[in-house]
Amino acid sequence: MGEGLSFSNEEKQQASKHNYTVNNFYGNSSGIQIQQHTSNSTQTIINELDLDKVSIFISKLKENLNQIGLQEDNQSIVESDVATISSQLESGKPNPSVLTKSLQSIRSSLEGAAGNLIASGLLYQLGQLLGS
Repeated sequence: MGEGLSFSNEEKQQASKHNYTVNNFYGNSSGIQIQQHTSNSTQTIINELDLDKVSIFISKLKENLNQIGLQEDNQSIVESDVATISSQLESGKPNPSVLTKSLQSIRSSLEGAAGNLIASGLLYQLGQLLGS
């Protein structure tokens, strides 16, 4: 394929005037924005947490927390984060950054117990919530 092809000097010169950008994404690439070779352009992305899904996740986590087998310090961290999220959800105007930070903290704690089937399922759900 491509054998025996050649290009004139003019064709080579024309081709050298163009910039080509190739992006390769591996795995989940949600929640990103890319602009290339633009001028005077803007982008806006709004990543909002689905509060109903957060509430469902917290309920499942509460139901299964004692079966995950977390170390005592990680268990305390998760319990604190669950309390923070529950309080935020009950407030009527939850702070998205507080929810996100607490969910990320829970994820970090659960990653230590990823061999546990329940923890793996909860980590999957967290990935769906956080978009990663």
